[in-house]
Formats: sequence, structure tokens, C-alpha cells
Amino acid sequence: MVTIDPRLHDAVIFQVPQSDSLTDLTRRLHAAGVLTRVESAGQDAAGLREAARGLGTAAERAVVVDASPEAITAARDGGFSLVIGVGPPERAGDLLEHGADAAVEHLADIEVRTGDRRMSEIPNALESYRTVAEIIDDHRPAVCLDYDGTLAAIVPDPDAARLVDGAALTLARLAERCPVAILSGRDLADIRDRVGVPGLWYAGSHGFETVAPDGTYRQNDEAAAAVPVLERAAAELREKLADIKGSRVEHKRFAVAVHYRDVTASDIGGVVASTYRVGRHEHLRVTNGRKVVELRPDIDWNKGTTLAWIRGQIAGAAGPATSAKHSGKVMPIFIGDDLTDEDAFDAVKTDGIGILVRHSEHGDRPSAARFTLEDPGQVRRFLDRVADDLR
Repeated sequence: MVTIDPRLHDAVIFQVPQSDSLTDLTRRLHAAGVLTRVESAGQDAAGLREAARGLGTAAERAVVVDASPEAITAARDGGFSLVIGVGPPERAGDLLEHGADAAVEHLADIEVRTGDRRMSEIPNALESYRTVAEIIDDHRPAVCLDYDGTLAAIVPDPDAARLVDGAALTLARLAERCPVAILSGRDLADIRDRVGVPGLWYAGSHGFETVAPDGTYRQNDEAAAAVPVLERAAAELREKLADIKGSRVEHKRFAVAVHYRDVTASDIGGVVASTYRVGRHEHLRVTNGRKVVELRPDIDWNKGTTLAWIRGQIAGAAGPATSAKHSGKVMPIFIGDDLTDEDAFDAVKTDGIGILVRHSEHGDRPSAARFTLEDPGQVRRFLDRVADDLR
């Protein structure tokens, strides 16, 4: 099975014959707020990207479903975020070889994620703070945060990202009253230097390496085996993208991030396609974010699994003192802004609080978060409220 996720995908372009299963799938997609379009066979990469624009989105937020190996290659060249091949099992290998992310025998094998609300429908955590406090009541909060777009504003050059004014003091004050963790896609050393607050949990590279408040270091040994592969992928991508103005290949120990925020719109498809192809060739996992495509070790480990692991460590330790009011079960509060943060929102959906920092780069997309905040400044003010409430 493969899932089309409205958090990641705004639209689906089909190049398959009309059928009852196509009608059923389009009905399910429309019910989830995903637009669809059926195109004639033989569209090239430019034609497919134009079809996505006609649906009001970009290829990086769209899916192509096709039965032709040549069309699969065109969709991959177009930089689409998900390419699904359809055909009998004996053709699956050929479809995957031509660039499909997944191959299914029938359209009925494609699932559609439902149940999330769009950002505009999710209440603001500061305006609804009384509700937030009632949810926390009789629990022991553990506050976990992303960095870029959450504690620091998104800037064209990631090296220039800095904590929003007053955030360091707020984090230090909060850490005296409850466990605090920073979960970032940045390298561990980078995120520790940028935040610079002692007594926190730090998780770098989406959790492939962590440092506890007492300095205990842990890395995912399975991911460490992929470090040479990531080095090779970074070198190959620098060579492939050298002539694309505005592209930036950021090599991290456990990931390679390819940024295209400053790339001309007509060149973005090539950047995304090249990254996908290198990732596929090197057997790495490809993920999307805010104007970035990232390669990681192909391991089921992300911000959600990292948060669950840190939560278990906190629950098994005495941790910082809190008031008697908050002495019960650990309740994680996770705040993030990006698509990769949705894994953490999923992890806390039933017994925690997910808070999305809103932005317009992906339109009014759905999220698994329970609340929103407007920007890093509101994040700091929210953390101050929590710290005050824990006095």
C-alpha cells in the first residue's frame, strides 16, 4: 500500500484510463481536500509541471500516477514529490527502475490519509491557553521544539538563523521547571551551539544523535553506517547542481539537505529530480521540507520516534522538580513548523499536545497538530506562559 497524504500533497495528476477504481480514488481524494486532474498519455516533464500549476500547486507538492515507464521517468524529471506506478506485479520492477517511488497493482491499493485539520481551522495556542492548561493539568509536561521556523525565523541562508530575541532566557527558565528538548534536522553540534542553553536535551539530524542534559551522548549505530554513503551523495549532488544558480547542498553527518529557496522556478524540478535520483541510487530515504529536499539513512527513525524515546528516558528518571500539580504522567508538548515535524505531531496526537507554527509556503495545508502559533515570537511568549504556570 502507498498513502497520499494531504499534509504533503495538494494535488494528484493521473495518466491512466477511466475506471470505477479511478472514480472511487478521486472521490476519496476530493473528500480529503486533494485536487485531481486526468491528463492524456504522453505528457513530458514540462507538461506535467504545467498541469500541477493549473491545479494551483507546484510539482513539489503534487503526485503523478501512471502506468507507463516513460511517463514515470517524465514525472521524476519534473520533480514531483510522489510518483506512483500502476501495473501487474511482474512490471513493478520496471516501474521502480524508471523512477517510481512505489508500484501498485490496482488504484484501490492507494490509500488517502484523512482526519487532519487545515491550519486555518486549528485554534491558536495562546488564545486558547486556558484549554492548553486544562489538558496539561495533573500531568508532567515535557516541552520539545524544532529550531528553524520555530525558535528562529526562516532565512535564505540557514547559517544565518538565530534564536528569536529572549528565547534563550525563556528556555533556561523553562528547563528549571520541566524537561526541555530541541529536536532539529541540523547536526547535533550545530544545534547545541546555536541554542547554547545548558540543561536541555538536544537531538540532531532528526534524532540520529542525541545528548541528554547530563551530557550522555547517543547515536543510532545503524545510521552511522550510512555516513560514507551520505558523503558520496553530497559530493555527487554538488557536481550535478553546480550550474544551477541558487541551489545549495548542505552536507550534515547523518543527512544531505538540498536547498532550493533561491532557485528559479523553472530549475526547481531539476534540483528535486536530481536529489531523488541520487537518493534512490544510494538507497537513501528522501524527504521534503520547506524549500528543501533531504536525503537520510533509510531507517524508520524520525522526530516522532525520537520524541517517544526521549519521553521514555524522562519518564524513567526523576528529572527536574515540578509542582505537585504536575507530578503525574509525562505529557509531551511538541512545537514545530515543517513537514518533518508532522511525525512528532503524530507521536503526540493521542496523549500530548502538538503545536504548529503557521506559515504560507505550503498554502493552508492540513496538519496533525492540535494548536497553532503564528511565528517564533509567539512561540517564545507561549513558553513564557508555560514557565509561569509551572512556578
